[in-house]
Amino acid sequence: MSFRLFVLFCGIIGIYLLLFSLHKSNRVPIFFTLVLLVSFTLWYTLPILLSNCDYWYFFESMVGIEIEEYNLFAIGEVYFYLLILLLFRFSLKWKLKSILTFEEASNVKVQENILIIYSLSLFLYNLFFRSNYLENNDIDTVENGTFFLLSFFSTYISSYFYVNIFCGSHNKKNRFFLFFIILSTLYSSFIGGARIYLVIFIWLYIIKKWHYIQRGRYLSFFSPLVILLLCVSLLLPFLSAKRSGSQLDSSDMKSIAELTLYHLNLKLNSIAYSTTLITRDGEGFAGYEPYVGSLFKYMPRAIWNAKPTPTSYNGTVAGTPSRRIPELLNLGNSEYANVGTSAFLVSLWQGWMFVIISIFINFLYLRIILTFLVHPSYWLKAIGFNLLFFPQLILTPSFGDNLMQKMLEILILLIFLYLLKIICIKVNINENCNFSRRIR
Repeated sequence: MSFRLFVLFCGIIGIYLLLFSLHKSNRVPIFFTLVLLVSFTLWYTLPILLSNCDYWYFFESMVGIEIEEYNLFAIGEVYFYLLILLLFRFSLKWKLKSILTFEEASNVKVQENILIIYSLSLFLYNLFFRSNYLENNDIDTVENGTFFLLSFFSTYISSYFYVNIFCGSHNKKNRFFLFFIILSTLYSSFIGGARIYLVIFIWLYIIKKWHYIQRGRYLSFFSPLVILLLCVSLLLPFLSAKRSGSQLDSSDMKSIAELTLYHLNLKLNSIAYSTTLITRDGEGFAGYEPYVGSLFKYMPRAIWNAKPTPTSYNGTVAGTPSRRIPELLNLGNSEYANVGTSAFLVSLWQGWMFVIISIFINFLYLRIILTFLVHPSYWLKAIGFNLLFFPQLILTPSFGDNLMQKMLEILILLIFLYLLKIICIKVNINENCNFSRRIR
């Protein structure tokens, strides 16, 4: 074992120990820790292990770097995450008093009517406007601030239903809406070829069968989970073919295992792909421009048509790291081709100063999520749930300007919730007044 590999594995073990420490602290909800654990295993541990075990036989030919150079970049990525978790873990010693005093609105009927309208609207939206992957990811769509607004409001209200189920609500309407939304999301995902939403199946199983872990029935929990993971992985080549408008022929079917590994690598090995930004463009190449675009993410282009694209180094969608990498590797047209990116390497691509900024923003982001998740209000819990990158529920460190966009979402959602509360209060007052007149 080389020294770099030893240092890398020490960092991975350190992160698992920190996650176990978070679980034992009793100050972090079990689901929060579970999301961190699953995400770290899928997006860090698995690709690093497979790359170093030579099971990823196409790794070098796709990315074009030696394994030792890969391990060096992976060390930076892992210890970047380790430092964030250390700051988060030690910050739990000081309990922050929440300044949020939002209470549940008393008029449940108004809330339910809003949710009914939303559920039906989301189903129709997914049915007619989210079925084509290329259209969903073209330049006009991705650069439009209105699209971003609709998207995050959609995921927020969906996460509200999840929170109700997690917190033990037996409201049949909420369960029906949740089931309805999941079906419409999965339908549009399969029709459009979106691979990331396959993770929903895994989370639904974990939510449903988590009581096995609580009772110590580990074999009953993990055996079906492994089978589910294999089945989900085998769907990747078919969804990829669907998104590109092609079909798998008989020769492709014979190499389905190779295609599955290929697409697992494409989706999970973000560290390997992100090295391209450093080896081809260099450290500090992007500068502060990605932060400028992120500040104006939710501004519709009808107001400012020339606004820069979020996270882009040149103000266009082709300059975002997820699309810059395919361009550098000649993997496809940057107008629709995109790959996963890693936090440390993208931050380094922006400059060392932004590495430090990203560490602080990631730490602050974890604290904000925790604040919302432990709040008694379901509506505010849903904000914390939404910040876990719902519906995939994948939470790994991200570059600072990307998380800055999520913090802007928090402000918009809080304004929305307080307006909703005012509407519910006014409706409740009017109903009480009408009732008073009737009894007179």
